[in-house]
Amino acid sequence: MEWTSVSASQVETFMKCPRAWYNGSILKDRAPQTPSQKRGTEVHAELEHFGKTGEARPSQYLEIVQAAIPYLGEHPHAKDPYWAQFNGAAGLMFEQPIDLATYEGGPIWTGFIDRVVAMPDFGEVWDYKTVSDMRYAKTPEELKKSVQMISYAKWLFTHSDYKEVMIKHLVLRMRGRAVVKPVE
Repeated sequence: MEWTSVSASQVETFMKCPRAWYNGSILKDRAPQTPSQKRGTEVHAELEHFGKTGEARPSQYLEIVQAAIPYLGEHPHAKDPYWAQFNGAAGLMFEQPIDLATYEGGPIWTGFIDRVVAMPDFGEVWDYKTVSDMRYAKTPEELKKSVQMISYAKWLFTHSDYKEVMIKHLVLRMRGRAVVKPVE
């Protein structure tokens, strides 16, 4: 079998359990999406919609989106003074596809970055993480070692002249009252 692409989730699965990776990536025997994973996907869609439009849609996830807004900032087209100071030299990208060469003749590293903040002098790569309890949030030290986040930072470094890239999880607690916590 010839590998044409590989993702951070495949690498992380392999690092945890080679058998689970083999079953999912080679045999294509993947477990069905759990209700928690489905909710996480739906929250991602709501946060992406807010990022692109500035609108927090009425949905079952409105409370969590509203709790995230202070960390996401106003939509740049809303004439927010924060974004205006950059005179168009800053940008936002959502669900940004990535592709990176791994090694000569090797598979392409693929993925999607939830949010890229491109500032004049540095960039940020964000991933939204939904959890049932904040104890499942990664620490800053764990984030620095995350295969996924390192690959996102590498993608941004290869597509810019940045000397610094911030990696960030926006952790959203889904049980009980909505709680949002950035980890960077």
